[in-house]
Amino acid sequence: MTQDHPAADGSGLCTACGLCCDGMLFHRANSRPEEEPTLVAQGMKVVQTPRGPKFALPCHHLQGTRCGIYEHRFRTCRGFKCKLLVKVEGGELGLDEALDTVAQARSLRAAAAALDPVSANFGGRLDLFEALKDWNKTPDIETRRGQGRLVLAMTMLEQFLDHHFRVRRNKTEAEPQPDGKA
Repeated sequence: MTQDHPAADGSGLCTACGLCCDGMLFHRANSRPEEEPTLVAQGMKVVQTPRGPKFALPCHHLQGTRCGIYEHRFRTCRGFKCKLLVKVEGGELGLDEALDTVAQARSLRAAAAALDPVSANFGGRLDLFEALKDWNKTPDIETRRGQGRLVLAMTMLEQFLDHHFRVRRNKTEAEPQPDGKA
């Protein structure tokens, strides 16, 4: 905790952000097997993976930047803390600075989405990165320039999100975990 930034509970950041729920940071979140009936009953798409059940993001319970079922939210949602929230709660960063970081993330997303709307969500970016992996081999120069701009915009966004928001256990994992690590 610093003198300039006293520790905060972070609720002001979470209710003004919502990036962990809107599909920008992740395309799915871990769930617990015992939560599956509740998730399905609430209309969540649950997929089985080798690492256990997960539910798809964006979450349809998100209302603007706030959770519409906050009092009954899922375990993953209760435990998740992005890097930015950890810094605010630890007093390393003030709320205004954190909100500026959220605004920067949204601006980078808008820049990528202006080139291709699919890039607004993490899952879309994964698909686009795969589809564009050989963008520089495209014969038409104008198409190649456009694809290069999109790859650059998505890369800038991903780097920003990794630096400011995502907490990863390893480089291949990009999903929120119940213990607050992604």
